[in-house]
Amino acid sequence: MTGERVCFTPEGFERFLSVLNRRFGSAGDSILYSMAKDFGIYDSQQMLPLLEDKEDLVDEQKIVQMLLDSISSHNWGKYEIEKFDLINGEIIINIHNNPILELCDTKDNPQCFFMKGVLSGIVKEVTDLDFNPSTQNCKMKGNTCQLIFKRN
Repeated sequence: MTGERVCFTPEGFERFLSVLNRRFGSAGDSILYSMAKDFGIYDSQQMLPLLEDKEDLVDEQKIVQMLLDSISSHNWGKYEIEKFDLINGEIIINIHNNPILELCDTKDNPQCFFMKGVLSGIVKEVTDLDFNPSTQNCKMKGNTCQLIFKRN
């Protein structure tokens, strides 16, 4: 990796993402989610070889948390896994201070579709299981979102 980046302000990123919804309606949301999931998979594949604690690479929850910590370093907020239950098929992730989720108080917001897709891609790459977003609870006051994912 060369370290090159494409940067947007949160407002610019929101406008960029909202084009799909405005132009294609709910189909645009599905496209956005699918593209973000593929990005999450790709980004995870790029980051996994760089993870420092190689002995922890057998614990899937720790791997996902390390990947989340890695994206936190790019000002994507702070992520904490509240629940990671692969057997019963439920993962709960709390996100704090993510600038693109500030307006995620409505479930059909393009930033929400993007973030849910990225997180689903990360989980898919690590666990080889499909988890899809089922519930979200975002609080503007504390700039916190809780995303719940269920296994298909």
